[in-house]
Amino acid sequence: WVLAAVLLLAGCERVNVGNVGLLINTAGSDRGLQDAPTVSGWVWYNHFTQDVIEFSTIMQTVVWTGAEAISFGSTEGVNVAADVSVSFRIDPTKAPKFYGKFRQADLEEFAHGFLRNQVRDALNEAGSTLPVTKIYGDGKTELLHGAHKFVADRLRDDGVLFLNIGDSFFG
Repeated sequence: WVLAAVLLLAGCERVNVGNVGLLINTAGSDRGLQDAPTVSGWVWYNHFTQDVIEFSTIMQTVVWTGAEAISFGSTEGVNVAADVSVSFRIDPTKAPKFYGKFRQADLEEFAHGFLRNQVRDALNEAGSTLPVTKIYGDGKTELLHGAHKFVADRLRDDGVLFLNIGDSFFG
């Protein structure tokens, strides 16, 4: 009977390679997110008092084009619109911090919400220091480098490794 009770309380979930599993205690004095991520493989847990949340730590790429293009201003106040692509991934060692702050395991939702706003803010800040002729010309690299640094610095401590920002500007 004891073995049957243990098996009844136990849950098992497989955390796939390229993902990280986070163990969350939902009852008891130690409620909440555990600090250490669960590595890939089989995870045993009590499904009545614990949950395992799994999300990807492999590179994610998002593209905002057309109606989703990001608009920002130049130093003269000219509106510039850009098709923008970004690549990022979650640092597995900081996954609990990421989940604790954003409460999202859906990285697409994170990318199209919070991350998009950060990229827009970064392009606004970097673009506001450049004339439109530089943005469309030889200053594009400077703009993208500034935007990349802005976003990477803001998100690094939260466990987001911001890898790349690319563009295709249009008027």
